[in-house]
Amino acid sequence: MSAQYSRDHCKIAVAKILQLIGWHSINSTSLEVLTDILVKYIQQISGITMDYANEFGQTEANLDHLGFAFQEMGVNVAELEEYTTYVNFAPPACPAPKYPLPKEDNLNFLKPGSKEVVTRPVHIPEHLPPMFPLLEGVENEEEKVQIKQEIEEEDVKESKSQEFKKPAAVSPEFRRPKREDEGGRPTREISSVMMTTSG
Repeated sequence: MSAQYSRDHCKIAVAKILQLIGWHSINSTSLEVLTDILVKYIQQISGITMDYANEFGQTEANLDHLGFAFQEMGVNVAELEEYTTYVNFAPPACPAPKYPLPKEDNLNFLKPGSKEVVTRPVHIPEHLPPMFPLLEGVENEEEKVQIKQEIEEEDVKESKSQEFKKPAAVSPEFRRPKREDEGGRPTREISSVMMTTSG
């Protein structure tokens, strides 16, 4: 959709240039061909500019990279400057907004020092959402117990609805003996200052 929007604006730009040099009308086929030429030219310039930006180890292009692209394509910058100085362009009929709009990220970073950060097991990475999001803002212990009971009841209902019968054991149950080094702390403990990705 943004490609068609860009093409429509290129078509308007071509029509304004033709009107500026003295044309009063144009056939739709000719306008489409000139629009295709302009789109390909802009794509070629932007591609070469990004190649130079990547060559210099940058992710965004700047005017220096555009100057190198013009030099590679044989565009005389002095003539271009003279053209923009002496040719009077009318302002666009409708200004083009910045597009495409960036999407909102829904990353849920936990607040440093929150109860979830303190009680979350070590093996769960920080970028995952909270295990009990309803407990984040609750201060009262009775409310916490009530919310935990509601969560457990919902889990029981879900497990009953998705009941899976375990097949008969092929071999007798094997229990691994517990090692001494496994008796450590199962949860995170804040000993001094904790830095997270959110600061």
